[in-house]
Amino acid sequence: MDKLVHALERQGIVVTADEMPDISPDFGFPGGTLLNQIASWILGGGLVLAFIALIVLVLLIVFKGFGNQGAQQKASGLAVPVFLGLVVLGSITAVYHFIIGLDLGL
Repeated sequence: MDKLVHALERQGIVVTADEMPDISPDFGFPGGTLLNQIASWILGGGLVLAFIALIVLVLLIVFKGFGNQGAQQKASGLAVPVFLGLVVLGSITAVYHFIIGLDLGL
């Protein structure tokens, strides 16, 4: 394998690390900022709604369904999936904002 690499280097076919261009994504395409804004609104709105749903479920569990045992049982059954959905949606939001260049100022 080493002989092949050296042979290709002599012929100028192999590009070394020094010659590699700096590749970075360009989000300046037409409508790119609008697309980023809409995606941010959707992800942020989803996070807010999931957080509100989790708060309502916890209130239903804590206050024993406000006298309705069926509501309490349903809330206790949905609390974990809603929490996991909130965690997944938060992770997707964080990764998206990291990809588009979120600056935390650190």
